Amino acid sequence: MIVPASPRTRTPIHGAPSSYKYTRTIKRLWRSSWRVVCNGCDCKPMILFYGWVSMVTPSVPIVDGAPADTTIREVHDVNSWDALRTAWKQLFNTSPTAAPPLSWEWQRTWWDIYGPIYGSRLRILTVYQGDVLTAVLPLYLRRQPHNALAPIRLCLLGTAEEEFEETCGEYLDILHAPGMGPSACQVLGQRLQRTRPDWDVIDFSHVAADATLVRQTLVSSGSWQLQAERPSFVADLGGGFDTYLGELSTRVRSFVRKVLRQYEASGARFECAGSPQEITEYFSQLVDLHQARWQAVGKPGAFAAPRFKEFHYRLCQQMIPLGQAVLARLSIDDRPLSLLLAYIANGAAHYYVSGSRRDSGGIKSPGIAMNLLLKRHLASMGIQIFDYQPGSHTYKADYATRVRAMARLQSWRPTWRTALALTQRVANRIYRSLYRLPGAEEGLATRIDLTAR
Repeated sequence: MIVPASPRTRTPIHGAPSSYKYTRTIKRLWRSSWRVVCNGCDCKPMILFYGWVSMVTPSVPIVDGAPADTTIREVHDVNSWDALRTAWKQLFNTSPTAAPPLSWEWQRTWWDIYGPIYGSRLRILTVYQGDVLTAVLPLYLRRQPHNALAPIRLCLLGTAEEEFEETCGEYLDILHAPGMGPSACQVLGQRLQRTRPDWDVIDFSHVAADATLVRQTLVSSGSWQLQAERPSFVADLGGGFDTYLGELSTRVRSFVRKVLRQYEASGARFECAGSPQEITEYFSQLVDLHQARWQAVGKPGAFAAPRFKEFHYRLCQQMIPLGQAVLARLSIDDRPLSLLLAYIANGAAHYYVSGSRRDSGGIKSPGIAMNLLLKRHLASMGIQIFDYQPGSHTYKADYATRVRAMARLQSWRPTWRTALALTQRVANRIYRSLYRLPGAEEGLATRIDLTAR
């Protein structure tokens, strides 16, 4: 029987705005969207309702039920990893969990750029049946820069960067062949359990709440925590562009028709980069418009981080020729109005970054026009989903037809590093709670001022 999660165990979506309009839109998208994520065994279910996720501690028995010819191999060096390139790509093309951050190009480029800063060691777990690669779980040991006392984290490859330069790789999971997810989790869980741990915390972030990693617990022993992250906003394009528009609210449809009329009357051009020269030109314009937009409101912009800029430029050069990315431009008389970069995998386009000009040249909202034109273009190509990715922008909720819950899965080992980290976390919570006590703000402000002197 499905019942709402207890209010005492609910974890809010962090970072989501509390505005009435946003909350009302979220409730519209989540209405009648009861979902249960269960691993099919005797475990406590996870209930998702109106953007809340209950805390659970799954208990999955690990038994020796894998095929006799199943073997696990760990990859710790780049040369051995490069030898997997062809098999990895073949697995990615058939995997039901394929997402852009799990592609060979994304993973390998991320390690080249971010690995020297955050990574202390590669730990890519691969599962073979005979000589056939059937599953990959890309992991790495993350070190905390300038903090030797911080817990050693076993993270999904492509995550856990500092916020100012994070690549926001969503939907990370086990990359597995069709039907191989449960057995892959089982054998990988045995491997992590039976080998001497070299980590203090398993930290799997940017995963969907219905991902294989959530449904199947990797390690049967130890306590697991499941924390809700900001949900992802999804627009369904499977029925075509016109069908998608029919699922939007009346207010949004009216604005869409107005923007499309302005686009047709303005003589603007919608085009996608193809050649290496066009990719370089479009990407430069994307950076300029994005940075100008955010710097105008006093923020640095995503491309202010050199590694973030280099990462996406290299991905564009690699993935656009393969049809795994699209860099679109809306312009009038060769004057760019808006550009948008999205990555494509498994019939879904994932929106990552855009830039728009404020003086629009006759189009009231070039950014919305770009979103609509790209959706129409992708729908004509057979793309089923346009994923806005997690975020708190109201327009994402307005133009989405549903939401997808995201989660973070953690398991802490009882080590001195984790004890130190958890003690510090509790101390910080106690300190913050003092602000909520009557008369505490003035006293704390006085102490802060005295410390500053």
